Amino acid sequence: MKYIDNKRKLGCDVFAELNLIIQNSESNSENSQNILIKLTESLEKILNENLYQAKNDDITRQHGEILEKIISYAISISNLGFGDNYPIIFKLFNILIQIEHTIVQEHIESLWRIILMSRVESIDICIELLKRILEVYAKSCKMDLYIKSFLSVLSSQVK
Repeated sequence: MKYIDNKRKLGCDVFAELNLIIQNSESNSENSQNILIKLTESLEKILNENLYQAKNDDITRQHGEILEKIISYAISISNLGFGDNYPIIFKLFNILIQIEHTIVQEHIESLWRIILMSRVESIDICIELLKRILEVYAKSCKMDLYIKSFLSVLSSQVK
């Protein structure tokens, strides 16, 4: 039981660090790529050490809110169109999908747009992300919705 408590505390510490990075990103002059790298490194720690525990409690809700903030930040940075950020944004989303795919699911149309806006230099990581999306969401009963949303975004990009 003590191991579980220590693991939950470590998870809370990492999520507190993520929250601090996001809060400081608004007032910090640090460039977006460095912030994305820090976020991705912390998310990798959460994934590798299995620190996110989906439970029906306040801690999980707080962690979910932090993950939502990270997604919003990544989407807003991608909308600026800086090509250098795409590989790290794809990596970040790849990790987020593995941590909690239901949170990313709510932003799937934005994610499709980011993928379609990507540049050739980020194609390898983009393909990794696409494979991850297919792996995760193929298990979902709503796979047709993901394909329809992708086709919708694709058709709006082509027009």
